[in-house]
Amino acid sequence: MKNMLRYDQRSFTCSASNPVISDTFSAPKLSISNGPDAATVKTFPLLHHYEEGSDVSLSCSADSRPVAQIKWFFNGEMLSSTEAQLPLMNIQMSQSGNYSCQAFNSKTLRYSTSEPALVSVLNYTEGDGPYEVTVTCPNKLEAGQSFAMLCSAESVPVATYSWKFNDDPLVKRTEMVLVTIVKPEAPL
Repeated sequence: MKNMLRYDQRSFTCSASNPVISDTFSAPKLSISNGPDAATVKTFPLLHHYEEGSDVSLSCSADSRPVAQIKWFFNGEMLSSTEAQLPLMNIQMSQSGNYSCQAFNSKTLRYSTSEPALVSVLNYTEGDGPYEVTVTCPNKLEAGQSFAMLCSAESVPVATYSWKFNDDPLVKRTEMVLVTIVKPEAPL
């Protein structure tokens, strides 16, 4: 028999014949159960902090056949939701904490638990911030490469950004700046 992969769903047929007659039988389709593997929580929108009263949605995914059953946990305590999506509407500061999900496959009897996702809720007021200013960029680069640097900050109202290079202002007034590292010319 050929090697089967975990995602195969194949049909087998068997044919029998003699010099007078032949007949074919189709076996039921083969379905391979597997997983759950790599349970993961994703947060939408993806922010460092959420404003109190805003809406946040968490989703749990895991590689599983059949589709895994889901349980949600908040700071280690099981929640009542068993859906893959966990909506947090009009979120409050009391809902700040670690959210994780557990996927269970009823055929393989296996579990997979996600890493916790931190949801931090703050009570912003007008004129709050900017704070937690961060710049994201690659650690190692080579001459001739281009890369993007992203500046982000928590702020109400939304912050505006300015960039400097060696204390000289850059024209860019956006969150992101694109940079190309130029290879130095060889001396003559």
